[in-house]
Amino acid sequence: MTEPIESESWRLAEGWSSEPRKRGDNGSSTSPLRWRARMTSGANAPFVGRPRSEEASRAIREATLNLLARHGFAGLRVDEIAEVAGVSKATIYRRWPTKIHLAADALSGLPDLPTPDHGDLESELVELVMGLYGLFGNVPLADVLPALAAERAQNPELSAMIGPAIRDKRKPFFTVLRRGIERGELPSTLNLDVAVDLLVGPMVTRTLVTGDVVDERYVRTTVRTSIAGLIEIAERS
Repeated sequence: MTEPIESESWRLAEGWSSEPRKRGDNGSSTSPLRWRARMTSGANAPFVGRPRSEEASRAIREATLNLLARHGFAGLRVDEIAEVAGVSKATIYRRWPTKIHLAADALSGLPDLPTPDHGDLESELVELVMGLYGLFGNVPLADVLPALAAERAQNPELSAMIGPAIRDKRKPFFTVLRRGIERGELPSTLNLDVAVDLLVGPMVTRTLVTGDVVDERYVRTTVRTSIAGLIEIAERS
């Protein structure tokens, strides 16, 4: 079941704290974002100070991803997210009604892959796969996805929430493949969903399962093999 995030009404009482950054056990500084809030019986007050509000949201999303990678979804706790992000729990409660919403939003907030447009199908697909691999290295995505995959099998609500976020990150692949069809590089009968799975699958397998090297030479080989196989199958059907 979804662990609800408390829904009490909170109001910003004293603005942003002027307290200096605190140092963690490892010497790293925590975020200076510290709400001083108090519970009230009225409606939620509007956010004060847009830049800091946006910075708080980014810090919360980053903390959520890091803690998902460390503890999995079942071990994700709002109080720990607040501590790591350097915000109060009230700041989190105002933005996300449950931790499922928070996890899905954190995943959605990952950088989008730029959609290349060089007029050449192979080079565009290689660039996309390498870009996705780079995303795995720059954020704890390689640990977050297995943690969420395990939970999705038991939690339909979580699966329904994060499914669109994951599919959204695949959109550039569909765009590039459709352009390839328009240019005549791919048959119009191509199954786009299968094509994207084949293009992304080898990189994901090496990243999450085998730990083998992923470089441009490997990616170019898998892209060429996938395209050739897809064309042959599409022409036979």
